[in-house]
Amino acid sequence: MNHQGLDAINVRFPQFRAVFTPPDPGASEVVLSISGDVADEGAACLFKEIEAAILSRPMLVSLVVDLSELRYASSTAIGGLMSLYGLALRKEISFCVANPSKQLVSLFSLLGLSSFLPMAPRGSP
Repeated sequence: MNHQGLDAINVRFPQFRAVFTPPDPGASEVVLSISGDVADEGAACLFKEIEAAILSRPMLVSLVVDLSELRYASSTAIGGLMSLYGLALRKEISFCVANPSKQLVSLFSLLGLSSFLPMAPRGSP
C-alpha cells in the first residue's frame, strides 16, 4: 500500500499523481513516479507527504524519481524536488532524477542544478 497521506494528496489534487513502486515500506530500492501538472497549490502538500513517506521507510537505500510523465512543474515543485535531494543526502540514500523532459533538463541547467543533481536522461534504464 502507498503512504496514506500520499493517497489523500492524489485524491485532493487530481491534476497530478505520485506513486511509490514497490509500495512496500520495507523496500530498499524505490521508484517514485510523479506525473501530471504539479502547480504551486498542490506542490507543497505533495512534497511534504513524499518526505513523510520516505522517512517512514527505514530500509530505503535508493530512490529514483521518475519524471517521464510530468507535464508541468512549478517553482515550488522544483524546490520540493531539491528538498527531496537534500533529505536523501542527509539519510545517505542514493538519489537520481530519471527521464526528465528536455524542458526540465534545460531549466535545471539554467538554475545551475544540473551540475550536482544526479540525472538519468530519457530512455535510460
